[in-house]
Amino acid sequence: MMRIKHIYRQKRFGVLVLFLWCTVAILAPFLAYSPDEQSSFLSPLIPYGEQTIDYLNAQSVGPFETQNVGSFYRRHWLGTDELGRDVLAQLIHGSNTALLVGFCAILIASLIGIFLGLVSAFFGDRQWKISGGNMLSALLSGSTFLLLFLCIVPWRVEGVVTTEKLMLSVVFFFLSFLLFYLIRYFLKNLNGRFIHQKINIPLDSIISRIIESMESLPLLLLLIAFSSLMDPSILSLILMIGLVAWSGIAKFTRAEVLRLKSNNYIDNARALGYGNFRTMFKHILPNALPTLSVSIAFAISSAIILESTLSFLGMGLQATDASWGALMASARNDYSSWWLAVFPGTAIFLVVYSCNSIADYLSKDDHSGYSNRT
Repeated sequence: MMRIKHIYRQKRFGVLVLFLWCTVAILAPFLAYSPDEQSSFLSPLIPYGEQTIDYLNAQSVGPFETQNVGSFYRRHWLGTDELGRDVLAQLIHGSNTALLVGFCAILIASLIGIFLGLVSAFFGDRQWKISGGNMLSALLSGSTFLLLFLCIVPWRVEGVVTTEKLMLSVVFFFLSFLLFYLIRYFLKNLNGRFIHQKINIPLDSIISRIIESMESLPLLLLLIAFSSLMDPSILSLILMIGLVAWSGIAKFTRAEVLRLKSNNYIDNARALGYGNFRTMFKHILPNALPTLSVSIAFAISSAIILESTLSFLGMGLQATDASWGALMASARNDYSSWWLAVFPGTAIFLVVYSCNSIADYLSKDDHSGYSNRT
């Protein structure tokens, strides 16, 4: 709590922008909707939904131009786009899209990156040993899951939506677990040196090479390739960004865990007989999270930029989903409609700048705190 107050005192503008953004995003369904399309006992702040078309003010009417509206309340304060949709309503609902994609995608990326980085640094290349039977069971069950996943989930199947594909992925995952235990039980009854021999797995080298491979791939081109395979939706975009944006968090986690691993309290935990996973998740991870928050904050701003870029290119989201990037793309049809580029561009700049400024402050604060501790 004291850390949050200290951040607010030092980066008040960034905190206020992020607070305003999150508040508007959460309250977007109540702030901007058409009373004709949705009944409510309270009048909305903006009487237009994200897809409400005002035919009397189509063809991109500016905020300072004469508008054909019935009352002052129904005025388009930030103008309209080419179809007659209210720009302010799209900005409000677009903030909801940016919030969902930014936080949910990085939540997935953080879970993957933190787990891989933590396991890689803690076990290294010489501490992870499994029997040959377990390794063979894992390879067979993992290959089966990957085959089932690649045959159905990434491709566009008529009549199968993204939610159903996600449910199929969960079913395939549990089936692969069941297959793992069945193969393991079968192999236990066999006699053989390979089945029961302990094999050293160079976990750190394997995960490090995977991280380097992901870092070498151009992220935007990878997302464009995935978006051509998956159905356009917010859920698909969250999954795509979350599954490809974890490498930076994993690399940062690995470096931080390697630093913490040499502390005396880790040796004391091992001397007391604590298990590996208890040591990792109860003693190392809580001390690494304050530093990892820097990487996560930068990743959130990167996810917002990626979502806006894909929407600007007409990928990732459906045409009915409000997005700041899609709103900026509509300005290409008429370069005189400056408000279609200025207002969403300003929103993207403020949110990304606030995330980066807070992340930069957290980085300096953590570095100074570490210098004081040493």
